[in-house]
Amino acid sequence: MKIMNKQGIKNIIGLVVITITIGCSSQTAPIQSQGNRTGDTVEVKRKIISWEEFDPTSTMGLIDIRKEHLQGVWTAYQGALRNGYYADAIQLTTPALMEVKDDTYRRNAADTFTKFIISDNLIIKATEAKMDTGIINKITATELTISWKDKTNYTRYYYKVA
Repeated sequence: MKIMNKQGIKNIIGLVVITITIGCSSQTAPIQSQGNRTGDTVEVKRKIISWEEFDPTSTMGLIDIRKEHLQGVWTAYQGALRNGYYADAIQLTTPALMEVKDDTYRRNAADTFTKFIISDNLIIKATEAKMDTGIINKITATELTISWKDKTNYTRYYYKVA
């Protein structure tokens, strides 16, 4: 009976490790469904996003935005997020919501409406638990782009009139 040398054993172990790595990679592993999905991450086409920049193609100036301009239901199926240094686009299967009534808003149909203020292009809601800040990046009669800021992270939604 022939006994393998050390190099032959290393080669076999290397092949086994590569096979296991490929079989367990996120590219080949099946996706497990866990409840309702709200979206998929897709590659960002424009890697550099100015999260706090105001778009000059807006139909009103940065300091002219009022609560009256935000009234109604806005939904978004597309967005982007930044967590630390990483940015990704998101394609939502369940739309993100922004609903404004008078001087209150909510970002989820299950939430209650809470008061907010507008300061230039900032939407600010302060509660005892958390401050919610939205930066209006673009506003027209049918489009509303808001980057919601949470510490150093951002989530941007491209809303349209519902």
